[in-house]
Amino acid sequence: MTILPQGIILSEYYFYILFYNDHHEIRIYRLDRIQEYTISEKNLVKEREQDYSSRKLEDNLIRKKFHLISQGNAVTLTLECTKQSLEPLLARFPIHGKKIQLLENGHYLIKNIETYTMGAKIWLLSQGEKVKVIEPESMVRIIQDSLKKA
Repeated sequence: MTILPQGIILSEYYFYILFYNDHHEIRIYRLDRIQEYTISEKNLVKEREQDYSSRKLEDNLIRKKFHLISQGNAVTLTLECTKQSLEPLLARFPIHGKKIQLLENGHYLIKNIETYTMGAKIWLLSQGEKVKVIEPESMVRIIQDSLKKA
């Protein structure tokens, strides 16, 4: 596979490479898991300029979602959480663009959480009943399916 590296990020004690794959998709891979590589003779920078010009990687968008490593799909969540879970949730998910609303029951509704499905799933399942996925329905089903299998 030929990759077009875009950057390296440190997260949770590991370095990750951000890159475009052969299918023009942005991917993230942990550097210490790379077993071998070869340097291509192609001028990949020039290829990227020609072939990927409409798919520029905006580093800030990736960094907003990078708090949880995942091979899942990008997703925007709405969550409901208890007062005790609000700070851990805000620490885990970047704050950019989130809308936080205090509900009548004393819980908080947090909208516009940008993340990736599989990384979010791992964190959400660790929170038990303190955090509830409100939307999208696809993420609600992912959590429900995982709980049924447990």
